[in-house]
Amino acid sequence: MAPGDPLAGTYARTAVTGGSDWNLRFDGGAYEMGGSLGFSYVEGDSARILSLQQSSARYFQRPDQDYLQIDSSRTALTGYQGSLYVRKNSGRHWLWNAFFSFESPDFELNDLGRLSTTDDVAGFATVAYRETKPGSLFQSWEVSLSSENLFNTNLDRKFGAIRTDASLTWRNFWRTNLTAWVDVRGQSTTLTRGGPSMKTALSRVVIGSLSNNFGASTSWRARVYYGTNELDGLTYRLSGSLTFRPAPRWEFSISPNYLRDIEPRQYVATLAGAPTATFGQRYVFARINRSTWLARLRVNFAVTPDLTVELYAEPFAASGRYDSHGELAAAGDFALRSYGRDGTTIAQETDNSYTVTDGPDSFTLPFLDFNIRSFRSNMVLRWEWRPGSTLFLVWQQDRSSFEERGDMVRPFSLFDAVTSGGDNFFAVKLTYWLAVN
Repeated sequence: MAPGDPLAGTYARTAVTGGSDWNLRFDGGAYEMGGSLGFSYVEGDSARILSLQQSSARYFQRPDQDYLQIDSSRTALTGYQGSLYVRKNSGRHWLWNAFFSFESPDFELNDLGRLSTTDDVAGFATVAYRETKPGSLFQSWEVSLSSENLFNTNLDRKFGAIRTDASLTWRNFWRTNLTAWVDVRGQSTTLTRGGPSMKTALSRVVIGSLSNNFGASTSWRARVYYGTNELDGLTYRLSGSLTFRPAPRWEFSISPNYLRDIEPRQYVATLAGAPTATFGQRYVFARINRSTWLARLRVNFAVTPDLTVELYAEPFAASGRYDSHGELAAAGDFALRSYGRDGTTIAQETDNSYTVTDGPDSFTLPFLDFNIRSFRSNMVLRWEWRPGSTLFLVWQQDRSSFEERGDMVRPFSLFDAVTSGGDNFFAVKLTYWLAVN
């Protein structure tokens, strides 16, 4: 991208990255050590480099930190990363591993791949005990304990968790998996979208699943996820799958999924005019009550070995309702100054937006409730009419609808998705094998 180009503020002029990794094994592969080192270099117009400093991967503009400096005159970013791990790969009972990694704040790979955040120092360790010799109750079993920790390069804790897992294979080859973990409090540098850091709540999660023998003609799996946090947040998910083969030519599968999620700290907006405790900005949050239903369906039918029909369909319905609006009370905390209290008022207007008054100040918040339906499907007919020569006929649907209402979706909402407006796509593909003697 040449200087002065209209797109110079959008794209980098030069982006270079490189790295190396290494791996050592000992005692016939029972023990392993490895790691990596890498770098990145991005150069371009100062407007482009400024946008990278302010992007959600970095947020150098955060007002409550003093170890990163945003510079609107910079024309390049140079970053680095590294990792180191050691682990025990084999053994009758005990296995373990430990992992450490870091990324500098200036690290940037998004011209080549995907990098969601930088400025990370991570550490992970786990120890597991397993029994692979069949017993009276289990064919095999394993339990593990893990610790996960994530800091920024200023060594402020971003995330921490203690987790335990158990995997049990019964004598009839049914399988049970159990997981429980606790997320400790941390400091998020992304919740305020470039504002000060915000405390994350202590949370607890349990997960359980049960499945039968995977090789059975009819296989199934059921899973329950349940989580809460100290701010009265709630997440529970019911999911599963069922696959059956009524005849050698037929295969059916369905994977339903239901999610109910109450998030007490959902970002809404950033507005000017707050006290110095939040650096003169109002960081507005609300509670969001979400519900989601979806199902993935597959049908495969082999008319002959050379002629098959495959069908995939995914109806989807989701909703979200916002309430309990308020603004961050102080940097580094998760407490909100709730609107409608402490000398403030909040009222919903005829267009569903909210008007908030705070002393002499008045401002408007958008109405963000949503109700979404979608239906995506494709059907493929495949005919190999001669060896190496194949005809494909494809029919794809993409239907969706959106409404500004937050009432919870129900299982029958999936049928509404099928009747929503959308697009149909048809394609024909032909391959022909040229035999050359």
